[in-house]
Amino acid sequence: LFDLLVPAQIVFLPIYVIVSNAGLLNTYRSLVLPFLYSAFTIFFLTQSFRTIPDELLDAGRMDHASEWQIIKAKAIEKLGALGVKVGYPDEGKWNDYFWAKVLTTDEIVRTLPMAVSGLLSVGDGMIHWNVVMAGNVFLFAPMLIIYLLANRSIKQAFIYGGIK
Repeated sequence: LFDLLVPAQIVFLPIYVIVSNAGLLNTYRSLVLPFLYSAFTIFFLTQSFRTIPDELLDAGRMDHASEWQIIKAKAIEKLGALGVKVGYPDEGKWNDYFWAKVLTTDEIVRTLPMAVSGLLSVGDGMIHWNVVMAGNVFLFAPMLIIYLLANRSIKQAFIYGGIK
């Protein structure tokens, strides 16, 4: 809950110090590791696991399966939301300029949205919108590909979540 209430700008100094002491500044790992945890992901998955019928879990126990086997074999199969949330990049961090500016200094390791925003000031002082829009296509393409690959799971998650 604390993660959802406190803005990132308040906790950035401790995260920066930890990343700096670990020697991860200006690396791709510095943009990924501090943000693997997400309060929204925990909330989302908790709510999704609560939709799994108890009968399904009891059937696994009757088959003498361990709790981990039940989760792996029964729950995850029926839970398209898990695949969607785990497989889909956290869009808030993907489009975040703040953390990319704070944790990196080299243009090579910055995120793609930072590179696209850099296209606004390239060249002779004029904004070349065709170049900026081409950059936006590259920016949107990974999310579109992930959606197209997970389309069936997303639809099943909505359908299964609506049936009680």
